[in-house]
Amino acid sequence: MAEDLLFSLSPADLAGAGLAIFVAGLLRGFTGFGFALAAVPLAGLVLPPAMIVPVVMLTQLVIGSADAVRERRAVDWRLVGWLTLGLAVATPLGTWALVALPGDITRIVIACIVLLGAAAAWRPPRAEGAGEGGLLHARITRLGVGLVAGLFTGLAAMPGPPVVAYMLAAERDPRIIRATLMVFFFFTAVTGCASAWFAGLIGW
Repeated sequence: MAEDLLFSLSPADLAGAGLAIFVAGLLRGFTGFGFALAAVPLAGLVLPPAMIVPVVMLTQLVIGSADAVRERRAVDWRLVGWLTLGLAVATPLGTWALVALPGDITRIVIACIVLLGAAAAWRPPRAEGAGEGGLLHARITRLGVGLVAGLFTGLAAMPGPPVVAYMLAAERDPRIIRATLMVFFFFTAVTGCASAWFAGLIGW
């Protein structure tokens, strides 16, 4: 099915998708983040979301592996653990939605996620559970953030908005924030690719 869709695309569509991924790569090269936030909505204008989302996840898996190794010493591993637990539970649900929803509806949802990401970066919320609150409250909050990130990963390869908002609200050391995000995003790529493979969106 994916092969049929690929061969049905015009050269202009393929060129547009390639340009979108190139621009997204430049963004990530300058900032270290934001590849999916740019690549998915731009390439999604000419490619079906169910095609571009797995491509972006595979790309993030490759380019994120070096980041994960390089940043591992500064990572808050307890935070990553709780986020990843929620991620593992919710990512298959997001993948199911990617397969089940019509492409136009998926594009609208993706646009909303992009707007959410922009809002989170511009004005991060204050989150009680992100700071020095009760241990149980903090764990539940982290698990919830991971669940939302998992849904966004499976549906749009965009786990960033809820996690970035949470980390910025916590007002932690910027080096820890960067390292934790990079390692967690690598885990989202691993989980997202596995979920897409089980759903038949990625083949060998």
